[in-house]
Amino acid sequence: MNIKIQQITTTDAITIRAPILRKNQPPEWASIKEDDDENTIHIGGFDYETIIATATIYPENRENNMNEWRLRGMAVLENYQSNGIGEKLLTKCFNIIRSKNGKVLWCNARIKAVNFYKKCEFTICSEKFNIPNIGAHFQMEKKI
Repeated sequence: MNIKIQQITTTDAITIRAPILRKNQPPEWASIKEDDDENTIHIGGFDYETIIATATIYPENRENNMNEWRLRGMAVLENYQSNGIGEKLLTKCFNIIRSKNGKVLWCNARIKAVNFYKKCEFTICSEKFNIPNIGAHFQMEKKI
């Protein structure tokens, strides 16, 4: 594998999100309302010229916090999972957030992704909750 991490378009991000995060659901469910906001950044992972992974970040503070960014739509195609690509995407996200004076990256993590995020030094910061049509999640965060 020759993995390259770079900024991508909304369309590219949705192409990877849909089959991984919205399996058996309409493809439009892979869109998020912030996709085309001016501060939203989509990151992609490529194996040579083929896009295989994505993560989306944008500024979003929780309650009275400041300089927080949110991670959404992180997905790696099944054949490429467990090869360190997710960690490479997050490293790129951390670098971008630091360059914009961000202090925290947070996300709503699916139960099956919690161990991945823990490995990347995220901590659980909520009780378990359910997102309709998707399933159980924990909110997790990492100080940058």
